[in-house]
Amino acid sequence: MKTLLPSTMLLLITWLVLGSSCSSDKVSPTSIRGTWVERSARQDTLIINREWVEVRRGKAPNASGYLVPKPGSGLFGYELKDNTLRITRVIYSSSMPAMFEYPVKLSGRQLSIPNFYELQHHFYGEEDRSSQKTLLFEKL
Repeated sequence: MKTLLPSTMLLLITWLVLGSSCSSDKVSPTSIRGTWVERSARQDTLIINREWVEVRRGKAPNASGYLVPKPGSGLFGYELKDNTLRITRVIYSSSMPAMFEYPVKLSGRQLSIPNFYELQHHFYGEEDRSSQKTLLFEKL
């Protein structure tokens, strides 16, 4: 019984130290590269590489009955600076502003970022963040 107490205390201290150190990691281009799946519905996927972010949202039938990518799917260019992701559409019209900024947080294998791919400004040149929510992604 005497040897069980010190090992239990050591395990508890280790668990507390590890838990407190997992609060927030530095966001860097290498730390966010990879495949990230949205945690709640697990239907949206971000594939982040050196030059772009690919948003995969699945497919849905259009008015003609053809399966097409859901709105918001596609390629986005990005720059990362001071825990801020600057996003732009790779294919865009001249009426769309160049870049928009979003705060990004990284904690272990979890990435927290506002839902930039469903906002109106990416399609119509307007910035409407009133219905924007932050999503939590998990690295595969």
